[in-house]
Amino acid sequence: MSLTIREELEERHVLISNEAYSLALASAEENSLELLESLIESEAVPKDVACRLWSNRLGRAYVNPLSTIISNEAIANLPIEIARKGNVMPLYVVENGLTVAMPNPDDKVLVRRLAAISGKEISPVFCLSNEVRDAIELHYSTDQSVQELIAQLERSQGAIMAQLNPVDLEGMGGAESIIGLCNAILYLAIKERASDIHIEPLESHTNMHFRVDGRLLQVFQGASRSDKFTY
Repeated sequence: MSLTIREELEERHVLISNEAYSLALASAEENSLELLESLIESEAVPKDVACRLWSNRLGRAYVNPLSTIISNEAIANLPIEIARKGNVMPLYVVENGLTVAMPNPDDKVLVRRLAAISGKEISPVFCLSNEVRDAIELHYSTDQSVQELIAQLERSQGAIMAQLNPVDLEGMGGAESIIGLCNAILYLAIKERASDIHIEPLESHTNMHFRVDGRLLQVFQGASRSDKFTY
């Protein structure tokens, strides 16, 4: 009979309280990756220990896509729509092989689909679900994707935002579209290795700059509060 995640962790001298384990089980099944990810998120289990445990169970290597070098060639082999839908992150290409990080590297159907789309032999490795999502947003993020989010925000809420006062605008800070735009800007800044982001609202327009290697570089300029940014 196979051990439960808790029993395996105890063998590694990692003890979890009944409360923490029960809370994780409330939203995930026993012996599932979702359960392990919940324990990581609640800090009941160290991430490195949890990843080693699951990697050993799968018999697959664990690769964190957020801390490994990812090639542009690999990214070019899988469109962002495919990466998001499959929750996969292409890492690098070696000859005709494409290494892909994914939470379920044993998903043979998905692996075959990725091979058909990329035209390459897929070598799947294990990583956590949130690592894939963050890596996709980071490595696929471009100034164009940020512009598209700004345009989308303008189409959906621009007319409303133009009529709001500062207090009302502050209340919109939790809107999903606003959060998505902010995340996209942050991912792009990380990708460009910016040390800081400067947003300069002026009477006639708004400027956005990234500081890269000590230099302040203009990234976007908006004509007004309600107008979308332009590159």
